[in-house]
Amino acid sequence: MSVVPAAARLIDPPPRMIESLWAELAPTPGRWRRSVFIGLGTMTALVVAWTIQMPSFAAPVVALFGLLPSNVCTWRKLPLRLALTTAGAVLSITVAGVLVQLPWLLLPAFFAGVALTAYCCPVTSGPLELLALLYPLCTAFYMGVFDPDGMPMAVAEICVGYAVGIVTATTFSRLFAADDAAATLAGALAAGFARARVRLDEVTARFAAEGFEPIPGEAPISPQFARDMQLLERVRQEGRRREDVAMLSLAIVVVDHALTLTDTMDALARHDVGRTYRRLLAPQLSVLVARLGAGLRGFEQAARELRPLAATFATLHAQWPDFRAATAAVEAQQLALRRTGTLVNVDIAEEANTDAFVRALIDLAETLHTSPAELRERATSGAEPRSVALPGLDPYAARYGVHVGLGTTFSYLIGIVADTPDLFNVLFHPAFLAVSSYGATIHRAGTRLAGTVIGCFVAIVATIAVTPNIFELPALALVLFAVTVPSAYVALGGPRFSYVGLQIVVAFAIVALAEQAHADVQSPLWRAYGALLGTAALFFAFRVVGPDYAGRQLVARFIDVVREILRLVPRPGSVPLTVTEAMGVRQRIVATLPDILRLADEARAERVTGGVDTNAAVVAGGRGVRIGYRLAAIWEGRVASRRPPLSEPLQTSLVNVEIAIRASLELALSMLEARHTMARPRSRGYRQAYAVASAVASEPRPDLSGALSGLERTIDAARATELDEWPPTARGALVAELEHLRRIVELLPSFDDYLEQMILPRR
Repeated sequence: MSVVPAAARLIDPPPRMIESLWAELAPTPGRWRRSVFIGLGTMTALVVAWTIQMPSFAAPVVALFGLLPSNVCTWRKLPLRLALTTAGAVLSITVAGVLVQLPWLLLPAFFAGVALTAYCCPVTSGPLELLALLYPLCTAFYMGVFDPDGMPMAVAEICVGYAVGIVTATTFSRLFAADDAAATLAGALAAGFARARVRLDEVTARFAAEGFEPIPGEAPISPQFARDMQLLERVRQEGRRREDVAMLSLAIVVVDHALTLTDTMDALARHDVGRTYRRLLAPQLSVLVARLGAGLRGFEQAARELRPLAATFATLHAQWPDFRAATAAVEAQQLALRRTGTLVNVDIAEEANTDAFVRALIDLAETLHTSPAELRERATSGAEPRSVALPGLDPYAARYGVHVGLGTTFSYLIGIVADTPDLFNVLFHPAFLAVSSYGATIHRAGTRLAGTVIGCFVAIVATIAVTPNIFELPALALVLFAVTVPSAYVALGGPRFSYVGLQIVVAFAIVALAEQAHADVQSPLWRAYGALLGTAALFFAFRVVGPDYAGRQLVARFIDVVREILRLVPRPGSVPLTVTEAMGVRQRIVATLPDILRLADEARAERVTGGVDTNAAVVAGGRGVRIGYRLAAIWEGRVASRRPPLSEPLQTSLVNVEIAIRASLELALSMLEARHTMARPRSRGYRQAYAVASAVASEPRPDLSGALSGLERTIDAARATELDEWPPTARGALVAELEHLRRIVELLPSFDDYLEQMILPRR
């Protein structure tokens, strides 16, 4: 079959910067209202801090972070955050007060403290906890060098500022939107499924039209994925509906793939090619499209009813479309057309275009194959394994903590060499800017540095032209409000430029706000230098100490996933897993999926240097989770049914299928391990790893279908003899296991293909 790969469009270059900027600045419902609300909260934090005689930039900065949609401020979290900053203040004052007398221990202790804080509370998932500990730590160690006697008071001021900011943010966030993040995400997913369904109808209608009608421009790229990821992080932070995280993660994968495939089909439908081939497939395609629409509608309904009743579960599952029959009919018609020679007179461009469109439809059917009821049942079934053991060291988070610690330590040295307390803010910017990979950090450096420069410039202009004429607190608060509102509007946009708005407010607050209005520009200039030097120190640390990439981390995460899946397919003669162990493996696989989605989002900023296809990674993550679900279900069924010993033919056939599945997974693991390298993308070491992985990818795969067909024939032959004597429960479990194996055999080639596409993107 001549097929143009449906995913070829996924690695197109990103939109140009100006186009992205205008797209992200486009107004959306409630965006200005939210911006004004953030401005009011930030201004209120400043007024309260000044009113209680504890003026500090910490209060408005913390209020700004707390009011961003990606963060969660609840009354339940407030006591913990206040306790964290109090404990951080006591510990920092004590340790710094001792270590300033022991200079040879000062830098190592400072590095260790910052690295540990960043490891436990990364800015990407715990920014408010990070600030609770980082504010007192950096202030104590910095001011302890220049003013040991005044250091405790400086730490107290910044911690009180933090307390004011977090209380203000919590109060405002509860007043503004005491919404359920899981319900909000479910609504966004429902809207995404509805949009995919509408687009599917539009695109297929255009594809089936008798005549070609050119459509100007291209469909806009959907920002659904990044927004859904922000909401998913809020769900995780709230911690009130942990059982929904797995289901929502899978739903994000499904809706993202559905929207991506409709984008692909839209591009294919815009090609001016013949209509003969598609006309011959029209009856079968219409049935498949109708069932795809029904599947998208079912996912939309399930998303709108985040906690549906059991009756709704049963209804959705019982009425779920039979995609396998519809796709089989399309493929059978294609085969019949080829065998009869009907396509001899069809132009190759038309054949390739139609085949690519059909493959996109079949890929969408694969994505929607499992009903939302079954996904939820598998995601939430079983009790979580309980353990009193401490969590193991996460090497990826540890590397991030080391980078932040080194960047902040370099900044600390800059401040000490400069010998001025006005440069204290040089310590804060590395933690604000860092994400978990060098590639994502550097590739977002332009927008982050732009925000820092704009914020410093606005602060300097305000210091020269505005603050000399300010004599009352309300006037200063209005200046902050005027800066925050438009900056918050930018921060509420898409991921490419959102940090510009956030960093403008941070830089402005740190540079321009102090105990009183600045009388001259000297102190603001030092703080502006501190912002720029701290940013440069972070980039230097990321570049010098083991540059890491989100693309590389994606490969490593998939290695972990495949290794866990292989535990569910033990070698012949090895000790089988218990149900509890199988459930633990399944839950670890599911827990990796949100991390894969986060890394895929970061890797999209590394389109040139990351070395991976992020869209393929998202789909492969969903496939891997479903394979893990099926294998875990097999183990649970075997233990629960206590089936009689299998005859030799049955045992041999079953072992042959398991050997083929394990061999396929081991090849995938070998391909991932060969591609996994710390070398910089496009370097010599990277090219060598790419070549080795390509060689592994070209090796022949085991005959999964043949082994499964042999098992089906053996079971069919044993139905009237051996299986007829089995208990109904055991016999039903074996038949269910056959269905699981059939689905695994269907998923594995797709999983392998997407892994290959992810790590070996077309150049």
